[in-house]
Amino acid sequence: MVNEKALLKQAFIKDTQLTVEDYIKEAVAGIGEKISIRRFVKFNLGEGMEKRNEDFAAEVEAQTQALAAKAAEKKAEAPKEVEVAEAAKPVVAVSAKQVKEIRDKSGAGMMDCKK
Repeated sequence: MVNEKALLKQAFIKDTQLTVEDYIKEAVAGIGEKISIRRFVKFNLGEGMEKRNEDFAAEVEAQTQALAAKAAEKKAEAPKEVEVAEAAKPVVAVSAKQVKEIRDKSGAGMMDCKK
């Protein structure tokens, strides 16, 4: 039970062939500095998590299709708004000469006269 709880006797997470103690010895030999572990906390990785069965490629494809459908909906809605905006515009054409005459008479701004 002591070996189960002791960190140095546990398998190293990145290379299960080594123990943590062996890995520390290799690191000390490589860098030439003394390494000591004073405190540690052991986490159980994946505890309480559910494994997803869907693969990554299928998930990306589903998201791409949803995005394409949303873009198609926006594209279908956009022309309706443009048609409404075009219908609301007046068809009367005002020449620049007429606008100038109104400006001279009223002293209002160009855009006000054009309206």
